[in-house]
Amino acid sequence: MSKSFTIASDNRVKRLLAIAKRHLGYIAKSRSKTIIVPGDLKLDHAIVASIFSAAAVEAGLNLFISIPILFVKDENVRRFFGMLVTKYSRLSVRQKIEFACEFCPQIKQDKALLKRVRALLEYRNSVLHSSQEYAEPLGLPDLDFKELPSRITEEDLIPHPQLLSRGTSSAGIEEAFQHYQTASDFLSKLIVYDQEVEDSTSANGG
Repeated sequence: MSKSFTIASDNRVKRLLAIAKRHLGYIAKSRSKTIIVPGDLKLDHAIVASIFSAAAVEAGLNLFISIPILFVKDENVRRFFGMLVTKYSRLSVRQKIEFACEFCPQIKQDKALLKRVRALLEYRNSVLHSSQEYAEPLGLPDLDFKELPSRITEEDLIPHPQLLSRGTSSAGIEEAFQHYQTASDFLSKLIVYDQEVEDSTSANGG
């Protein structure tokens, strides 16, 4: 007899999703989801919602990989694989998704959902592990207005060194709602099965 466990039902995953949903609620209470005014916190709430949606996906993947250990009956074998997962299995999130696909066909077959999940994780990485990009856009020198030539040509422009990074925009607010839905859809399809025999008689072929 087979017993299943849906990762989305785990309290740790539910808590992370609940945090994301709470911040989406703050955005929904605003009169407009897209218009940004000075001091507006909608973008902040959107970032928090997206980050915690991604955190829920990663937590769910970790559980998906680890929970089957609890179903192993032999104590020594259970401890062996428990130690392996706990201390020595440090896959990247991308590798964890690939691993989950091998044992979760409902995830592997949903190419559109996998694309959305990868986009969510890329967004998370761009926010938490953002790197600066050096650029030298051309511009006017820092001169007094009276010192500027009457006619400006390309020769008057000089490079201004800058460090550029991904900024936030009103599009991030709508993305946050999509990110939450992506995490919810993915986790609801992430299912672990425990294979059990009904009794020792049937197990022995009796």
